[in-house]
Amino acid sequence: MAVDRDPSGRPADHDHPDEVVARAAGTLREITDAGWVRAREAVLERVRRTLRPAPHVAGRHSDGRFTVATPVLVDRLRRAVDGATPARVLDVQVDVGPEVELDGVALRLSVAYGSPIGPDAEAARAAVLAEVERTLGVPLEPARVTVDVHIADVHVTGTEPPT
Repeated sequence: MAVDRDPSGRPADHDHPDEVVARAAGTLREITDAGWVRAREAVLERVRRTLRPAPHVAGRHSDGRFTVATPVLVDRLRRAVDGATPARVLDVQVDVGPEVELDGVALRLSVAYGSPIGPDAEAARAAVLAEVERTLGVPLEPARVTVDVHIADVHVTGTEPPT
């Protein structure tokens, strides 16, 4: 079954996102202008998050090359590090080069008070390397790709992570 598409690549029977927002705004204005004023930013932010394209990073498998959205890779890296060390992941950033290849990963961690920093950092780095290879099918070459670990905080075990 073929789907007719307009020049932007959207199916022909779907409204443009701007039209959807305009209709929603019109409906809110009919209820009350004050309602639209209060809801406007939340509605627009939700639309922006839904429609925002994300950069991709290239991977390889036996059938060829593929790409993974960087938010997906970041989520997988965060989960891998969380399972490999008692340190808490505060932030994960990926650096993608011009050829859509992974150039680097930067981790910000919070370590437990009294926990040795070196082993936590090495466990986090090893978890990143293993997960990148598992997700992208490409082992990271240390001469080409960096994994930077920054200890940004110290927490007391049993406390909630910062938000």
